[in-house]
Amino acid sequence: MPSVVKTIKERNVMNVKNTGHTLISFVLNLLGIGIMLYIGIKYYNDPNPNVVAFTRYAFLLAGFGVIGFFTIDYFDNRQINIKPKRFNEFDTTRFIMVAGVLFIISMYVDFILKVTIKYALSDIDQVMFYVFSGVCEEAFFRAFLINMILGVTTKKGQKPRFFVIVTAVLLSSVAFMSAHLVVYGSNMPMLISTLVGGIILGSFYVIFRDIAANMLAHSLKNAVGYVNLVRFG
Repeated sequence: MPSVVKTIKERNVMNVKNTGHTLISFVLNLLGIGIMLYIGIKYYNDPNPNVVAFTRYAFLLAGFGVIGFFTIDYFDNRQINIKPKRFNEFDTTRFIMVAGVLFIISMYVDFILKVTIKYALSDIDQVMFYVFSGVCEEAFFRAFLINMILGVTTKKGQKPRFFVIVTAVLLSSVAFMSAHLVVYGSNMPMLISTLVGGIILGSFYVIFRDIAANMLAHSLKNAVGYVNLVRFG
């Protein structure tokens, strides 16, 4: 791992646009880690296997959130700080674009595939899980994993090639889908929907390099999806 970090640092290919935290992403990331730990600990000894699945994924998400929290700032200014030296400005237009495309395509895919899912936690905990899981997932699969793939596959001083960027988005999306096997199991419509969502979010991330827009769009989509699929599905 140290050699990978060193390679990324030397090649310095991710810093063409600001990739660091906004105040919004910073706060959301911390809240996401805390809430995932809360859910994991609260339901740790629950006998219901469906609840256990959510508990395991909650702990996994907390770890994802921690990794993403530190690497978001690292990829921006090559330092790992508890608090960034500066926060990037939040761009409302980018958020609207990401959220709009994500909603339209994802909801269409969910409708075509007749996506359904059952919830296992209490109402308030399930809402918090769906909303803040998106934050931790964006921190890891987009801000960390995509940047790491680009860093180790791009020569020093060069910008990533289009093929490399596409590969990074696809690999991170497959990893994103695979992580959901813990809670979705063999629910193929949900897994396909997750893969499509990962490709959309990954694509916007490499275009805008705005993790705050991704986090908010993902969380909002999850919240609406919860209302649509769980409460009224």
